[in-house]
Amino acid sequence: MLKNISKSSLSSDEIISYILAFIALFIPIREVVASFTTSYVKIIPDVMIFACLIFTFFRNNGKLKISSIDVVLCFFVLTSFISTVLINDVGFKSFIIECRSMFLYYILFFILKNLSINKDACFDFFLKALQIIIVILSILAIIEKLFDKMVLFPIDWRCSITSKNNFPRVYSMFNNPNTFAFFNFLSFIILSMNEKKINRKAFLSIVILIICNIWLSGSRSTMLIFMFYLFMIIIKYHKYILNLNNLKKYLIILFVSLLSIVLIESCH
Repeated sequence: MLKNISKSSLSSDEIISYILAFIALFIPIREVVASFTTSYVKIIPDVMIFACLIFTFFRNNGKLKISSIDVVLCFFVLTSFISTVLINDVGFKSFIIECRSMFLYYILFFILKNLSINKDACFDFFLKALQIIIVILSILAIIEKLFDKMVLFPIDWRCSITSKNNFPRVYSMFNNPNTFAFFNFLSFIILSMNEKKINRKAFLSIVILIICNIWLSGSRSTMLIFMFYLFMIIIKYHKYILNLNNLKKYLIILFVSLLSIVLIESCH
């Protein structure tokens, strides 16, 4: 693939897709990188995402696609506010900071949705990058859960968790269980929308990992919006989903996910 890139100049869409692939890999690790360098490192994806959004806006002559998914994500913010601020009595400032990260992930998804890639290989690179980071996050999440944040988990993060309710929740590399869950949720949407571009076994495995990650995060708002999103998909594509072969595939995903969750929780 790199040889093909060197032979011909990259289009603007291709350049953006590689930038987004870098962002997808960097966002999950930026908290860890910042803890070893400087907090200013965390604004790198912010600047890059907003630059890509502005470019996409002018590239499409100000015409951006708004779909039902956008409505679902707005509903997510509302339910997250109710769950976080009103029910769990978390400070409004903390909620705003959390929403900032979620909003960035949403913008990343919004750009991808409005991006017209000229070469499939370019977007495939992004999908592979996303799958790789999901696998890495999942491995760290399982280790974190099994060893009570005593292995491969920053000491400063562990000491900063003062709530007994939050300590069992999985943070992975995000230093926040809700943003960790939301990243997995958006990754699920992006990957499921491009299922045909992904190896079948790889897709099934990644979806199982995503479901486990969302459960381990303990993010009730993400679980709620995830189920709501699936409900919408089932209604819209019920003929496709209820097809015997497809139904068998989804039942396998559900069974293995539940089994994995039970095994992880029991080992813990």
